[in-house]
Amino acid sequence: MRSLTRLCRACRRWLVPLAAFLVLVMMREPIGAADRPDNAAPTTECLPVPLDLETARRIALERQPGLAAYRASLAAAQTKVHALESLHVPTFLRPDLPVRRCQARIGLSIAQAQLIQQEWETTYAATRTYLTVLYAREQARVAQDLLQILQTLRDTTEGFVGKKESSVTRPQYDRVRALLEVTAGRQQEAQGGVERAMAALREALGVGPDCALEVPNGQLRANPSPITREQVIALALERRGELGQAGGAAQVAALEVKAQAAARGRTAQTFAAGADIHAQPVPQGLRDGDYRPGGVGLEMPVQLVGARCDRVNQAQALSGRADAVFEKTRGLVALEAQDVYYRYLDWSSRAPRIREAARIAEKRREDVRGNFNPAVEKPRANLDEVLDASLLATQLLLQANEAEFRYLLILADLERVTAGGFCPNYLPPGPPPNGPNTPAHGGPALAPR
Repeated sequence: MRSLTRLCRACRRWLVPLAAFLVLVMMREPIGAADRPDNAAPTTECLPVPLDLETARRIALERQPGLAAYRASLAAAQTKVHALESLHVPTFLRPDLPVRRCQARIGLSIAQAQLIQQEWETTYAATRTYLTVLYAREQARVAQDLLQILQTLRDTTEGFVGKKESSVTRPQYDRVRALLEVTAGRQQEAQGGVERAMAALREALGVGPDCALEVPNGQLRANPSPITREQVIALALERRGELGQAGGAAQVAALEVKAQAAARGRTAQTFAAGADIHAQPVPQGLRDGDYRPGGVGLEMPVQLVGARCDRVNQAQALSGRADAVFEKTRGLVALEAQDVYYRYLDWSSRAPRIREAARIAEKRREDVRGNFNPAVEKPRANLDEVLDASLLATQLLLQANEAEFRYLLILADLERVTAGGFCPNYLPPGPPPNGPNTPAHGGPALAPR
């Protein structure tokens, strides 16, 4: 009888939750065709029109799921600190508890540094994809302009091919037709590049694939202000979240020595028992065409084994490794800052020269086109010269757009490596600059401290 009573009591423990679950299931309406996700009508979400760069960056910071994950990690770290502070355990039972509380507070600062780092990574992703959309559109526009020029040449020369009073020959006309077909294919490819860039922008903003985006046409520009290599390195070493993480980890590892000295027994847990110290991947080095040194990761077992003095010695050795990780991280951050700065110097001087060359080629193209007349036997410019001038101008315009794009990407990268200490001061999209003395080719200003 007693065993039957115990069995009934045990059954009540899981029968009550099970019954509640079954009631909820029975109350749920059947899923019809209209409720199924695969048959649901796509929802079109609208963002501000037109979408400027600053608004895009703000939306990315608000809606990017990857950033939400780091906010959740920060909330978990805050909860852990609160739990340890609220834990009422006598010190003689857990002599390492005060040290663990201090380590948890440092862990909270590490989580905040991770979040800051990811915020700038998210801002960079939104900036880069936004610039890519503008760049892809400019390249498509150049291809469309060449397509229109070739179509005009084909239509105006078609009736003069091989005629005595005309200078247009059959090989020249066939060349126009061949270039027209090739350019039409390239123009379609450029349009596809615009769509892919828009898809990447939507992902960077954290919006759905059906979200309506309207990005204004034109080229983005930046307000000039010089900056030095020393300023870039100093800002990176002062503001980068990776250094906050590595520095905090070194402090936690140093406190582990005190925790092991306070712990009793032949085995004692470390701070790694309550945190995943391998959550942040260590960047791997490159040994192929490009050289990039790799990082060094933190090392801490879940528990240390041995007498107290042995555990303390192990903790001291691992604390020394954490200090080395911090120094290595400083070196990598400084190296990245210098690499970006030298690329900034390269493109800031290269972009205006290519743009000036494109301007000269454009003027030459218009002059040659104006001197061409298919109805004249000996015009001042023949059809081959028109085609050569048009192709050269198109090629240089494409290169100039790419140079402007690379330059603006370097500005965004400088902002990222300095964690916002360096402001590109972007201007609204406008027509491409006309020479090397335009504001688009200066350096960006420093952020207010």
